[in-house]
Amino acid sequence: MESSAVGASYGQLLEKTRLPAPSFQRLAVTTLFRKLRSPSPPLGLDSAPAARDALATCLASPAAPVADQAVRELCLLVKDGLLTASQGLIELHAALEGCPPVFVPLFVKGIGFLVRFASSSDLSWGRRFDPVELHPFVKASEAFLTYTSVVLLCRVEVHQELINQVLLYIVQSKSLGMATVVVFLRPFLLFSILHTSSTASSFTRDLISSIVSILCSFPSESIAILKLLVGCLKYFPHTNDEESKCLLVSAEYLVDALVVIMRQMSCSMINSDATICCNNLLENLLSLCILPGKPWGGTETILELSKRLLAAQRELGLPFLSEHAMVTVFVSIVLSKVEFEHEHLSALKLLTYLYNWKNESENNNKRTFCYYGEELLYIFPLINLLSSPSRSVKTLASQLLSRATRIVLDLAVDLGSVQIPPAQTSMGLGSVLLRLWHHLWFQEQFCSPCSFLIGDGGNFHSGHKLNCREKMYWTFQLKEYLSTVANQNFGSIPQLPESFFRGSTSLLSSMASILLFHPRFRVSAVDSLAAISSLDHKLGIPFLLTVLFHSNMICRNDCNSPELFVNQTFGNASITCHAFYYGSTYFTNLVANASCTFKAVQYYMEQVFAFFVKCGLSTIWPLELCSHLCTPFLPAYMPFLLMKPQENIQICRTPKPLRGAILFEELTTQGLLEPKAFSHFTSQREICISLAASVRDVCSHNPDRGVDLILSISSLIENPDSVVHALGLESLAYLCDADVIDFYTAWDVVSDQLLDYSRSPIVAHSLCILLRWGAMDAEVYSKASKSIINILWEIGTSRRENYESPWVKAQEAAFESLSHYEVRNVQEAIPEFKRKNLELLVSENNVKLLNAMEKLEVKILEFEHINRRRALKQKRVAVHKVEKLLDVFPQAIFLQGKLEAAELPGAALSTLDLRKVHVAYERALVEIAESLHVSRNIFIALLALQSWKPFMHNWLEAMVTLHDAKSSSPFYNSSKIANDILKTLCKVGAEGIPRISSNIAFAIAALCMVLHSSAHMVVSSASEFLLRWLFEYEHEQRQWSAAISLGLIFTRFDATDRKQRFEVANGLLKGFAQWPNLNLSAQEIVVVVPAVPRVKSESLVSREQWWKLLEAELSRVLLAISFGSRRCQRSTLEVDMSKVLCNSKSYLVKGACGLGLGFACQNLLNRNTIEDNADLNSETQPSGYTEASLAQSVFSTLSLRISELCPSAMDSLKNLNGNLHHLMSSNSLPGAYCNIEEDAWSIVGLVLGLGYSVVALYHFGLCDAVLNIKDLLFSWISYDFSGHSLSVSDESDIPLCMGSCIALPFVAAFCQRHELAKIDFDLLYGRYCLLISQLLNLKKSGAVYQNFLMASCIGAGSFLSCILDIGVHTVKIDDVKHLMEILRSTYNLSYPPACFGGMLGVVNALGAGAGDVLHMYPLATISQLNYDQESMFVSGPVLSSPACEILATSMVQEIFLIAKDSRDLQIKKYAAWALSLLRCRLRSSELPNLSCSQNISTSSNSQTFEEESLVWRLCMWLRDINKIKEEGEVVDANTIASVLRCLCKAPRLPALDWGVFIRRCMQYDLNMTSEMQMPHAIQCLRIECLNLSLAHASHVSPFLHLVDELSDSSRFGRLELNLQTFLLEHVSNICKIFSSQRLEKLFSDLAEYFSSSSSSYLTCKPEEKKLLRVSFWKGLHQCLVEAPKEFIIQANAEKCMVCLFHLLPTLIYDGLSKEYTESKEEWSVATSCFSEAPKEWLVDMLQVPVLHQLHGEHNSFIAKIISTKAKLIGRCFPVSELSELKFQILNGKTEGAWWNMLVEVAKALSVAEGRVKRQWLLDAFEICCVSEYPSTALRFVGLISSICCTYMPLLIIDPTAVLSDLPVTLPSLLSDSSWSSITAPVADKLWISTERICVWAEHIGDSGGVLAQKNHIDASEINSSVLLSRIMFETCLALKEFLPFEKQLKLVNLEVVELQDGDHQCK
Repeated sequence: MESSAVGASYGQLLEKTRLPAPSFQRLAVTTLFRKLRSPSPPLGLDSAPAARDALATCLASPAAPVADQAVRELCLLVKDGLLTASQGLIELHAALEGCPPVFVPLFVKGIGFLVRFASSSDLSWGRRFDPVELHPFVKASEAFLTYTSVVLLCRVEVHQELINQVLLYIVQSKSLGMATVVVFLRPFLLFSILHTSSTASSFTRDLISSIVSILCSFPSESIAILKLLVGCLKYFPHTNDEESKCLLVSAEYLVDALVVIMRQMSCSMINSDATICCNNLLENLLSLCILPGKPWGGTETILELSKRLLAAQRELGLPFLSEHAMVTVFVSIVLSKVEFEHEHLSALKLLTYLYNWKNESENNNKRTFCYYGEELLYIFPLINLLSSPSRSVKTLASQLLSRATRIVLDLAVDLGSVQIPPAQTSMGLGSVLLRLWHHLWFQEQFCSPCSFLIGDGGNFHSGHKLNCREKMYWTFQLKEYLSTVANQNFGSIPQLPESFFRGSTSLLSSMASILLFHPRFRVSAVDSLAAISSLDHKLGIPFLLTVLFHSNMICRNDCNSPELFVNQTFGNASITCHAFYYGSTYFTNLVANASCTFKAVQYYMEQVFAFFVKCGLSTIWPLELCSHLCTPFLPAYMPFLLMKPQENIQICRTPKPLRGAILFEELTTQGLLEPKAFSHFTSQREICISLAASVRDVCSHNPDRGVDLILSISSLIENPDSVVHALGLESLAYLCDADVIDFYTAWDVVSDQLLDYSRSPIVAHSLCILLRWGAMDAEVYSKASKSIINILWEIGTSRRENYESPWVKAQEAAFESLSHYEVRNVQEAIPEFKRKNLELLVSENNVKLLNAMEKLEVKILEFEHINRRRALKQKRVAVHKVEKLLDVFPQAIFLQGKLEAAELPGAALSTLDLRKVHVAYERALVEIAESLHVSRNIFIALLALQSWKPFMHNWLEAMVTLHDAKSSSPFYNSSKIANDILKTLCKVGAEGIPRISSNIAFAIAALCMVLHSSAHMVVSSASEFLLRWLFEYEHEQRQWSAAISLGLIFTRFDATDRKQRFEVANGLLKGFAQWPNLNLSAQEIVVVVPAVPRVKSESLVSREQWWKLLEAELSRVLLAISFGSRRCQRSTLEVDMSKVLCNSKSYLVKGACGLGLGFACQNLLNRNTIEDNADLNSETQPSGYTEASLAQSVFSTLSLRISELCPSAMDSLKNLNGNLHHLMSSNSLPGAYCNIEEDAWSIVGLVLGLGYSVVALYHFGLCDAVLNIKDLLFSWISYDFSGHSLSVSDESDIPLCMGSCIALPFVAAFCQRHELAKIDFDLLYGRYCLLISQLLNLKKSGAVYQNFLMASCIGAGSFLSCILDIGVHTVKIDDVKHLMEILRSTYNLSYPPACFGGMLGVVNALGAGAGDVLHMYPLATISQLNYDQESMFVSGPVLSSPACEILATSMVQEIFLIAKDSRDLQIKKYAAWALSLLRCRLRSSELPNLSCSQNISTSSNSQTFEEESLVWRLCMWLRDINKIKEEGEVVDANTIASVLRCLCKAPRLPALDWGVFIRRCMQYDLNMTSEMQMPHAIQCLRIECLNLSLAHASHVSPFLHLVDELSDSSRFGRLELNLQTFLLEHVSNICKIFSSQRLEKLFSDLAEYFSSSSSSYLTCKPEEKKLLRVSFWKGLHQCLVEAPKEFIIQANAEKCMVCLFHLLPTLIYDGLSKEYTESKEEWSVATSCFSEAPKEWLVDMLQVPVLHQLHGEHNSFIAKIISTKAKLIGRCFPVSELSELKFQILNGKTEGAWWNMLVEVAKALSVAEGRVKRQWLLDAFEICCVSEYPSTALRFVGLISSICCTYMPLLIIDPTAVLSDLPVTLPSLLSDSSWSSITAPVADKLWISTERICVWAEHIGDSGGVLAQKNHIDASEINSSVLLSRIMFETCLALKEFLPFEKQLKLVNLEVVELQDGDHQCK
């Protein structure tokens, strides 16, 4: 009842509102609202729904007074607080929705009032409208726009009322702050702009016009709203004319308002906000001009508006700001895109205005503003406009271009005048272009990111003659990219996407033209311009003019130096070739358009011609320079200039393939190529050259047409001008090449018309090219061919004082042509050709000429090999007289049939060959062993052991031969027979007297030395037998002989014979010591063995306990050493054995043990197989460590023993080995010294052991220790003979000198062979001679001095032989004779020991090697190779020198007679033994047992060569290199290298001492090269030595020795870098010559070299490391290619690839930085190597751990794996391999290697199918919506968009750049038709991701950056939140047209923080 009563009450009042009287209606409404104000129920607004209904009824009344009064009363209710503003607005909006159009202004006014009231009451009220549709003005606008759209079209007052309310709000709310006004108005303005359509565009224009008009009334407060309006410009739609018109009009309003406001403000009042507002407006305006969908016809308007805005700033006196540089960039882009004249004029005027303003500001402020080089960007567009048909455009362009000249000239002076601008906050095409320009200009100064062109197209295997750095230039890569595009449609104009021609070509042209002014890019920049013009032929003439402008700038920069122009601009001939060539295509179009253009271009050409003449074109020029300078423009332009314009147009409109034919027709039709034309233009040299070049081009490209010009060619040849004459010869050569004319027919005609080619290199070069084609019918025309060959020979051998490039090229062409002729014809035509050819080759040092001659030399070598005379194989080789004497030696010494072995046991062992049964050898064994006395002389023992070797060899061979007929298993027979012989030896030794036992021990060692490696069981048995003798302390003879023998047997052990190695090493070490006799303190023992505990007392009992512990510890150490155990700690393994070893009872045993240990060192760290480490702990020390410890222990032990026996050596040994410091003191050394007379040879044994230990030390890498030993031995070979009597202390040093004399030759030769040091052979040689002479002068007969003299003589002979065998050093013949005379005096005048030493010295000098039981190096060849009989020097073995033949023969003959006729039996024995050693050595056919070799063919050794053959003469010349040096001549290293290259290609080589030859070249002295030579020549020479060795190592063993030696780990690490890289790169060739065991060691050593922590690789520089790795990758790649099915090679290569893979550097895309270039090359070769690997292995190696596929975890190694997979896509893996890792790739933190991996994946996808790329793009956006690292997915989107969009060549690979470019690249990508199908899905996902990131960034901003995680985004992304949100917003805004209106509205209203300085870097 109550509610009905209330309703009735309101109803009555509502009925009164329907009365026709307005006053009653208003009164009724007033009364109704008065009741609504009543606070007591049942009245009031909240009392009942009827009140609300009454209010709504009043507002909806059709009566105007009622509605009007209701709105007023409603506003009063809100004002009085009885109703909230929101409630009031709801009522008004509800009434507005259904009201008639006439009432709309009324309600809008009410809404306006409530808005103003609410804003003034609550400042935060305007921020509450979310969504935007709740905004009061937006809601009102929506109401009448949707409901009354028809009325809205004709009711302008409706628009005006809403606009009025907006203006009222601005005016009345400005007191609240403009920020509040902006916040409230922004949603409404954006809504109005987005709704701009044909129905609402006028409203939007009026709204903006009204706002900016009212803002002019309060200028100081209006900037904030102006900034809002300026920012709204980019939201305007412009899809049709109406929308474009609205946009342009609104922009004009803004410009006018901003101009008015700034004028109202004084210059001082214009703050930074106003300036920023101006700049933003300019950027937004100009950005509209370069958009793909720019406003139609609005370019001119926008440019005029921009100029108006800039003019206002200039008029106000504002300075030119650095931000205006972007305006210049934008206008430059606009200028390159527009097509109409009025647009060109507007852009030119704006650029001119900017230029003038900048200059004015600089002049006023008297300073230069920041110059970013932006003016250079419009140089090419200006040049392009020079060909415009508009006179006004050309005038403005010319004026501006002339002003830009100053900029170019200043830039040429100082390239660094251009500055890099701060990071741009704008994200547009202008920023992209300016960034690329600075990146390219400064990429070598800073570590700049590289372009996508370089990142994608760097091809290191290109055929261009450029270095890798030049190939990384952007200009070079652009040319390659465009050439690839052009080649895709060969034969027709390439059809690229229309978008490419729409803007990219002009931008690329602008950028390439700028780089013309950079000296580093000039050549490649012109090439890139040519490539662009091949795609867009309209750019031909602009490119021509650009090059001319560039040339003009260079000339003006240094007008007094025309050579500068030629060198910098035309130094590379292609600098103008492409530009002029492609420019000629459209040149005639200009001629047809206007005569003034023709005259202008003709003037330009005349200037160029005049300049060429000025530079010297009229003088002698190289043909190629003249050709390239003249051909590009003279043939292209002069014929056009001489033809009619209409004919030119016809040619230019012809397709390119047919253009040449039509041009030929036109030229011939008009007679321009006829002979009379040349006579007509005789006075105009340039035209003659042009026509001649045209003829040459016709003959080159179309010989069938060219043959019709044969008369013209004849006229060219008759022309006296050398250039024209040369072009004629070259034309004729092209015709002969095509075989359209007969060469000899033509030669008969032109031979009499030739100019003097000896004076003109151009003529000579062309003539040689022509004469090449006479080789085909040379035998038919023998007479003519002979004269031709002589001409070529004359040109090739012509000499000039200075090598000039033209003449060198002519000589190169001559030798190139000669190589086409048959060798037989050349030899017949040139008298004494063989001699002249050799003399020419070895006297030349020019590298280019040598390379040209090599082809001819190789052809001669092959010819001689094919036509060699077979009869030469039976040619008898000359035999040395010494060999003849030694051949008859056995018959002369041992009388016929009567055995005298007992009388001459030493000689019998080496000479007797008993072809009897086993019993005969056994009887001879016993007889000789009993009669051969070795006494206590260790060296005699070595001679005995050396003599037993041939005896045992003959015995074994005889028995094997006897049993071969009975068994088919030779190895079994050999082992069984050897075992039988061993049993016989053991039996005889056990039963014999001590003398026999000693010899039997040596015989056993000799037997083991001659056994095959398969008989290791016999060697093991022999070592066990001798070990028992070694520990028989009561038998000294057995002990010391067994010690020496065991040392030699140790060298025969395999690496797997661990037990035997341990036993022998343990035995030899124990042979030094007897533990109870040690006299060391407890403290010293603790120092020795840290494992022994300390004790407080030093009582006797404690001492005994100490020795037990010590012995146990040493045993454990030795056991670990020999068995290869790594479980011992390093401190234990490095125990110095010498600190616990003291005096033994027998010094002889001590010396023998030392020598045995020295022999054992030969087999340490030199294993040929990989040890089985399956039972060892992999976490302990690396392989080979235990043997290294043993080597160090041996070294220390020997040092300690020597210091004990010779205290005078203590100081030297302390310096040599610092570890001996604790034991080498007078207190710890024994008090008694050895007997020098009896035990001198014991010390010699220790010194020899020390010398032989250098092999192990070298293999261990202790090269300094080796050199220290060498220096130590050298220091001991000195003795003071000033007095006739010596004290005991002096005599104690004699054994050291004796040992050094014998050991030093081996050590010195070792150091020289391994290039450890340069030995001063002359000094050492002189010291030996002086020592022997002084000993002879003493004339003492004591044993000490006789032994001293013996050792000195032996050492002197050995040293001379070592010098000459190496072949590097030469010795004067007089010095050799002097030494021989001293040795003759020794054995003639001295007592028996010294007499024997003299004889041994003689035979050692001749190469006997007495005492060298190891024979580590093969004996040099002694055949006489026609040495000069009168030479004053000896550079090879004495027996191979004819100059020493008489001397050697007389010496051997004298000793021969002594051995045959001497009455002194002892002297006779010595003489016979010495000669037998020489005979045995010379007759030995043994080869070193190299496990590295496969079956080496010896066929070459049985072949002989003609002495006149080239290969023989070259070999002889190599032999005489040292002799040439001695004669004072200089042999250039390049010449030697060239000879080696020729021999490398020889089919076979003579059987010479190649080891000497190759060492001589390897160690060629740098001082022997000429002054102009650099060390590089020596490096090349050493490389050629290796190349020769690899080529012939399969059948020449010295070459194999060299390769084996250099590839050993101990030597490889010390080689120079170029040799290391050569070996690594040619490892596949090494695999062909090494055995399987040696191959495993090779690859193991190389893997350890790259991975070991102690490798010398770690000490290399980074670039050296890279070079080594790249070379190894290349070598492994070749291995996999050449031997894909070789399991051993493949398995080892895979191990090495895994090692190298871990060393692959991170590929950082930073442009031309050295690191990027090097890492790119390494990745390239690594990828090629992986592509050849087995697929299964590759899949396993590149398996990504599953663990890392969770939680987005990643690391650099995983990134490297994925990068490798990406690089192998298309080669080994399909794209699906990457698809499986998609989420892991895109959900990781982008840093370091992960970014590079993203780049590789994007590059891999760029060549995939379009379907795959589109799916990846969609998936990337999906992952971005949920990823913890959204920046990673966005960067990947940026990469894909950048690579696949039109602007790809202009973009750079940078983590921040790909993000900031996303607003440009993604829309460009989606605008392509192939990507348009996913535009809508991409836009939708982009919106979702944008909203997520912007909301997240807003939360971070609100929390002050302390928010750790929001929306599941990782905290590491916080630093990039501002950039990410801005980028996403700008990108989504660019694609807003693909979003529905609701999402567009949400997008533009997102809160996005503006970028500030420092926010541009995405961390």
